[in-house]
This record gives sequence, structure tokens and C-alpha cells, in this order.
Amino acid sequence: MWKLPKIGGDYCGITKDRRRRLVDRRTLALGYRHTLQKDTMQAHRGQDRRQPSTDAADDGLNALFLRLDQRLDAITEEMVEHYRREIPAYANLPQEVLDNDVRPVSRRNLEIFFAAVKRGTGPLDTELETVRASAAERAVQGVPLTDLLHAYRAGTRIAWAGILDEVARGSASQQELIGRLASYVLSYLDSVSTAVEEAYLREWHSLVYRRAHGRWELANELLTDPDPARTKALAKSAGIILPDVVQVAALPAWPRFAPGLTV
Repeated sequence: MWKLPKIGGDYCGITKDRRRRLVDRRTLALGYRHTLQKDTMQAHRGQDRRQPSTDAADDGLNALFLRLDQRLDAITEEMVEHYRREIPAYANLPQEVLDNDVRPVSRRNLEIFFAAVKRGTGPLDTELETVRASAAERAVQGVPLTDLLHAYRAGTRIAWAGILDEVARGSASQQELIGRLASYVLSYLDSVSTAVEEAYLREWHSLVYRRAHGRWELANELLTDPDPARTKALAKSAGIILPDVVQVAALPAWPRFAPGLTV
């Protein structure tokens, strides 16, 4: 706070009008500072009032996914049943593969989906590695890529329906989350679809190369002195089922003719 210099009972040669202007300016400065302090205090109080709302939204989100965790097995069963009923490649898989492979993988994918949507982010790198591994396994099993992507889209749709069902039963604060959760679902599906396609095609190309190379080695083995165990292993890697008895005929190379001769 500043003061006007005062000498001998007067203000060192400053005129009356000048003093009035200085006093008015001082009053304005003090008023501005008071207003600034008041606004700052109101802003803090406003933040304090908003904080419980944010906490309530977080509590509602946690409660929502706690209920969904209790439905993991039921939603997984619905997903696997849809695959078996609606997707040809999955319908042709043995029941043992559906029970011991497709079902646990689907449950893990559902856990990854719920975790990603709850976080509001895409899947983590470690979670995508799980997705890539299962996609590579489907390539080895001969599941077409179109059917595999159909399964992921259908599974996501079934999981989202489960979220909507729980939201409809929940509080008003949970129902307000639908728009935000929907955007997280789209982010998840985009990340997972890309990871699935890349992993599947990489494994498929490797599989095609291994089978072509295996057939070449199998032919060489059969044309020499074949060992039964090695022959079966090579046939398996080449994707060929050999009968119990194999007869091999070696054809001579195509003869070379002199220039100008035809046959």
C-alpha cells in the first residue's frame, strides 16, 4: 500500500485536483483487489462443490463394472454360443476346442474389454499380446480371417449389450455415462481389430511358407529311403495326411531335344 508524501501538513506541492485523482485511483486499486480475492474464493468453493460430482461418477463407474464382473461367465457363454450358431468356421470346430480354447480365450478377451472401457483407453500392450496370440492360433486352426473378425465384432456387441443392461438397472449417474462409454468401445474395437488382422496375416504367411517347405522336404524323404517317423512329421508340417501305405513313383526328367525338334 502506498501513501502520498506529506511535508509540513501539506502534500508537497500537489494540487487539490491532483490529490483527488490520486485518491480515486487508490480506491479503484483497493476495490479491484477486493473483487479479485472474492472471485478467487468463489472459484475455490465452486471446485469444492464440483468435486463430489466427479467422485460420484467414479463410484458409479466402479459399481457398474463390479456388477459386470459378476456376469463374466454368463456373457462368455452367450458369446461362445453365438460363435457356434452363427459363424461357420466356429461351428466346424470340435466341441473340445470350443470348451478348452475358444471359451477361455473369449472370457479373457471380455476381461480385457471391460478393463479398457473402464479405464477409458484402448487395450494395453500386454493385453494386445494376448489378442495377437489367439489370432495366430486361429490361423493355424484354419479359421478364415473374415470369420475371426466377425467373432470379435459379435463378441464386442454382446459385451456392450451387457453394459447397457446393467446401466439401465443402475443409477442416474451411471446412465449419464453411456455416451462416454460408447466412445471407449469404438476405440477398443479399432485397436483390437487391427491387432487381430496383423497377427493373423503374419502367422498365415509363415504357415504357407512352412507348408510349402515341408512338402518339398517330404518329397525328398519319400524319394530316398524314408523313415516312417520322420515321414509322418514332415507330412504333418506340410498339412498332408498320409495313408498307412505309400507307394512312390519316380518319373524321369523331361528329355531335352535338339533345337528345331518338336514332339
